[in-house]
Amino acid sequence: MVIPACIGFSAALAPAVDLGTYKGCAASDADFERQELVSSGTADGNASGPLKLDFDARENGIVDVYFIEKDGKLKKYDGALKTATLVGQVPCATGNEDGLVGLALDPAFKTNRYLYLYYSFLSADKTESTYRISRFKLGADGKLDMASEKILIKIPSLRSKWHTAGSMQFDAYGDLWIAIGDNELLDGGPGNTADLRGGIIRIHPDESAQGYSIPKGNFGEVISTRLKVAGNAALAAEYADTAKVRPEIYVKGTRNAYTITVDPVRRWLTWGDVGPDQGKVSEEHNMVKEPYYTGWPYFAGEQDMAGESLYGAKVPAGNLRSGPVNQTAIAGVKQLPPIREPIFKRS
Repeated sequence: MVIPACIGFSAALAPAVDLGTYKGCAASDADFERQELVSSGTADGNASGPLKLDFDARENGIVDVYFIEKDGKLKKYDGALKTATLVGQVPCATGNEDGLVGLALDPAFKTNRYLYLYYSFLSADKTESTYRISRFKLGADGKLDMASEKILIKIPSLRSKWHTAGSMQFDAYGDLWIAIGDNELLDGGPGNTADLRGGIIRIHPDESAQGYSIPKGNFGEVISTRLKVAGNAALAAEYADTAKVRPEIYVKGTRNAYTITVDPVRRWLTWGDVGPDQGKVSEEHNMVKEPYYTGWPYFAGEQDMAGESLYGAKVPAGNLRSGPVNQTAIAGVKQLPPIREPIFKRS
């Protein structure tokens, strides 16, 4: 695991960069210093399949780095001691992309010692197959207190399928943004507004019984308002119905937004979505300033996916202007909103 010692620099000092050919920071780059913190060859806290990380800044510029590994391990790199140690291990299902895939430290981590993990779970009797988004606390010994787990959300999951996503980030207002993959579902996931899969959600963690509240301005609320303004009261009522539209949803219609970036103050949201391997391969990059439906599985990049055979089913027709009709939604809204096209797309 290689992490730049300096993760930001003044634009006035930044060298001119050709964004089309940029290859990362060289060891001699004047604005960055490259330090190898953990590798698979270290004896103490060696890395094996590291996926996500978060930073805890200390005094005098020292930064501790918490990172997760796919097999369920949470580790800490101590910025003062220059060593990595095991903090805890979450028992999780593995296979394909399953495992421990998301991590975020609470904004008040220094005082409350809370952190959030996103991991696959399969009960011993196999009656529960889910992804869990849970809050944990570090004990006085600095280790993960498994008894402290507060399960915030359970997401149904088809085991040993692809597309977990898992990126998690807090903004400056204490809202937690989480990318959730489509789990290789078509309309039943990314196009189903009653299902969290295939989208990006936004919640506000708190000390309530549920463990979080719903921020103002999420997908259902915003789409409902747009429809009211357009004079479609009946459809507006459907989007306001939290039984038909999960209130946690911020963006719907992603395939596998594996890494998201949120501007912490303006709350502009960006992510890349890799297109399907078969059929009309298409890639896209998205940036939204408010909730939208972004097209998958009906559209990918600049490609209309209608008629393509994906995940064992054919994609029905979509329409950019009026929005696709979700043919398989049982609990969700059938009439989806018009699609927000990506800012960058290619076949």
